[in-house]
Amino acid sequence: MPAEIHGIKTRVIRQMESRMESDRFGVDILTLVEEVPDTHFPGLMRAMGAVHPRYSSMAVSKRSAELGKGGAFWRVTYIFEGFLFSLPDATYELSGSLDQQPIQLHKEFASIAGTPAAPLNGAIFIDPDTGKITTDNTKAVFREFKATLPDGSPNPKGGVESFLDPAATWTATYFSTSRPSTLRSLGEIDSPDGANPSLSGRNWLLYDESYRQRGFVFEIRTTWKLSGRGGWDSDIY
Repeated sequence: MPAEIHGIKTRVIRQMESRMESDRFGVDILTLVEEVPDTHFPGLMRAMGAVHPRYSSMAVSKRSAELGKGGAFWRVTYIFEGFLFSLPDATYELSGSLDQQPIQLHKEFASIAGTPAAPLNGAIFIDPDTGKITTDNTKAVFREFKATLPDGSPNPKGGVESFLDPAATWTATYFSTSRPSTLRSLGEIDSPDGANPSLSGRNWLLYDESYRQRGFVFEIRTTWKLSGRGGWDSDIY
């Protein structure tokens, strides 16, 4: 049975259907269903951002409608988002991945490829000015690993140009009742919020910041990116 009726085919009929849930961040979500007469659709629909008829801290963030009852009424479902209680604490996420890096940046490169004067595993070093192979440690640069070893057998490192280096991002998600007015210093070395993991020889870069409005609250996400071995270059970042 309807909760309230304001006339037939001229007013909105609120249904006895309501649902509440909270997402993983703690945002409260209320569902409200109403029927709008086709002759007054969409004029009698609640606007995006409209306040919930009972809970003033909740506002419409999504709505959908379906024509039913022989085409006489639109069944409109509203999603209200906000907080019925208080703002939750920030939540944190760690995401690990692998970044492709030149083999020359590997921390064990000297043990893998040796030096121009004493190359290992078929490593070839050249003079960048002439492009010819050289044993001069002061000017040579690595070019490649030979496809075969001196005995003619296939070189396991032949063609290797890069390696996969452990990488990670750390993301903080928190909420505010006011729209953020500034961005933090993106692209700069920074100390992440929360109990982020500490790795020897590495540090964090403020990598991304975004927000979106959800009813009457703003979901703010800030992400930091972990450096490679040796840390982010403070002269650049």
